[in-house]
Amino acid sequence: MHHLITEGLVDENNVPGQLRDNPKSKITRVGDGEHGGVYKPPQNGRDVATFVGSID
Repeated sequence: MHHLITEGLVDENNVPGQLRDNPKSKITRVGDGEHGGVYKPPQNGRDVATFVGSID
């Protein structure tokens, strides 16, 4: 799903189909005011994997 949604986007920190694993010094923020607001999602690969694994 991630690959389909992000394919073609230009962002050096986004690799379609791979989980994000940013260092603490690189803060990830997603969204904007017109689309539900801005938030800070999990950015550590282990945290992302836990989150994805909890979705039924």
